[in-house]
Amino acid sequence: MKLNLKSINKKFDNTDVLKNINLDLQNKNSVAIIGPSGGGKSTLLNILAGYIEADSGEVTINNHHLKNNEKFLKEYRKKVGIVFQAYNLFPHLTVLRNITLILEKVHSYSKKDANDKAVELLKQFQLEDQKDKKPGQLSGGQQQRLAIVRALSYDPEILFFDEPSAALDPALTSEVLDVIKELKDRNRDMIIVTHEMGFARQVADYILFIDNGRITEEGTPDKIFNNPETEELKRFLDKILEWKL
Repeated sequence: MKLNLKSINKKFDNTDVLKNINLDLQNKNSVAIIGPSGGGKSTLLNILAGYIEADSGEVTINNHHLKNNEKFLKEYRKKVGIVFQAYNLFPHLTVLRNITLILEKVHSYSKKDANDKAVELLKQFQLEDQKDKKPGQLSGGQQQRLAIVRALSYDPEILFFDEPSAALDPALTSEVLDVIKELKDRNRDMIIVTHEMGFARQVADYILFIDNGRITEEGTPDKIFNNPETEELKRFLDKILEWKL
């Protein structure tokens, strides 16, 4: 995955959420974004995924130069997958139909091809026996796995995860994070916002630390966790450690 950001800025209600974000990454498979709540992590992720527009600056991800044009972004979103912390499943549809509907309506699959693809993926992720249930009948971990399967179903170039374990208890968190680790082992390109530091250390090739709307430090997991340079990152990691204790 290649990612280039030039002078990205974003405001909400006259509040600067992202401030002059610059980044140049080459050949990174899995990127984690960490930092305090309200620092701009999810905003940046949603800009990269094409769900919101930056106020200014340039975004190039792989060969896509993102334009502030809804027609362009609609087509771009068909090529990437995003998994939200709130699952965003269709509650009135079955597990199987949650997948096949997207394939048929957005990606022009035939009913048979959509069904075959969905069943194959549900089998891979141990959800085949749940295919006729509604999302509300699943555990939180199963719902998040379903959201991941749906995002994978159309073979996206890049997967985006926004706090995929935030709504889960510790046991279910492990279940979902194991699925994402498996995707990394399959060399899937991923960008992940997470508050799980142990997970970020295991799954990321590269980590961005965002605080107060700026990337204040970046580097490999070893550099970020074992040799932090900025006071902001040191304080953040100290707080995480205190909270864990």
